[in-house]
Amino acid sequence: MKISKPRAVFYCNDKLSHILSMEYYNQDTKALKILGYDVIVVNSIFKIPLKFSIIFIWWWSYALFPVILAKILKRKSFITGAFNFQEQKGLPQSGFLNRPFYKKIFIELAFRLVDYNLIVGKNEFNQLKFHFGTDNIHYFPHCVGDDYFTVSNSLNNRKDLLCIAWSGKNNLIRKGIYDIVDAIEILKYKQFNIKLILGGHKGDGHNMLAKYISDKKLHDYIDFVGELTKNEKIRLMSRALIYLQPSYYEGFGVAAAEALALGSCIITCDVGEVKNVFSDGAFYVKPGDPKTLADSIIYLISNNELRNNLIKIGQSHLIRNYSFKTKLKTLKMLLQNEELSTM
Repeated sequence: MKISKPRAVFYCNDKLSHILSMEYYNQDTKALKILGYDVIVVNSIFKIPLKFSIIFIWWWSYALFPVILAKILKRKSFITGAFNFQEQKGLPQSGFLNRPFYKKIFIELAFRLVDYNLIVGKNEFNQLKFHFGTDNIHYFPHCVGDDYFTVSNSLNNRKDLLCIAWSGKNNLIRKGIYDIVDAIEILKYKQFNIKLILGGHKGDGHNMLAKYISDKKLHDYIDFVGELTKNEKIRLMSRALIYLQPSYYEGFGVAAAEALALGSCIITCDVGEVKNVFSDGAFYVKPGDPKTLADSIIYLISNNELRNNLIKIGQSHLIRNYSFKTKLKTLKMLLQNEELSTM
């Protein structure tokens, strides 16, 4: 007799196309499948089936109803994602502590009722452990897929700068995208011939960013490519000389870590979880400083030895700490700690 697999519901209040294409979602669904679950992906609370063994939820903001449903059905629940606990410098009214009172209540209830809070950042793990004082918190970082390390990542014949970011209005500010454009403008006036490839999911700030680039007459310097498939992303990262991530805050920095695995040198800022992810394998600048960013680009382009050394250090750090194998092992351990019901 064929034994049916236990069912895992993967719930995320996001566009289905995003869930299916974003790497950090895919790593979790892949891990659940490898561990023997039949994974059902849903993006609406009304589509959650009543028959499941566990529910794996992304983002605390939308987690309370699924967690309560799991409690009623006596099933185990998990929530993961970047929590964004504190206000981030340069981003006023950001962070959990600045949310409206009723939203904080919903998030805190979900946090306390869920069986497992899986925190992707080491710094936030410590902050949340102290703030909430609960035992249902576990460190569960993002990872870089094995395929990013197996693709040829020759450090020769590379050119161009690269940045991939969703073009939501707030996200463009958080990621320092306007600072990148300003840095490209500085390089233009310095007559430094370099091109930026700018990609990512289209958001409500897309037209605003396009106008910003147009007003600065940077069409010959910035290739605004928009949404990318995974293969297109890997191809661009494999060819990029430098990947730019001058963020004001990062809960992790998955795209930059993928670019590093594929052999791009990283320019980023020591904010949020970034230093834990890249250690000494990235070149750090202060957020909100386009001139220093431009100078750093010139400096790294002219210094092959430094670039290659940063890449080697960074790749070794990623392999040791943020491999898919590590994520799979952690999730397996958490799941084996429980007597999970199957339907």
